[in-house]
Amino acid sequence: MGLVGAHAYSILNAKHINLENGQTVKLINLRNPWGKFEWTGDWGDNSRQWNNYTKDQVNYKNIDDGAFWMSYND
Repeated sequence: MGLVGAHAYSILNAKHINLENGQTVKLINLRNPWGKFEWTGDWGDNSRQWNNYTKDQVNYKNIDDGAFWMSYND
């Protein structure tokens, strides 16, 4: 899913965001210190979960910099 095994990641941020259906989800923003290899699952940069409503809540940027969001449960 884009993560490197036995590798440390930096925590940049954590947020509870609201979904348009009224539910909330806990997200964590991580960064790979190498600056590459990003999470490709739910809430990753190219995830279908993102929409303008959710992007605005986290100041979302889709940049290939090793930083990504993922669900806290993942």
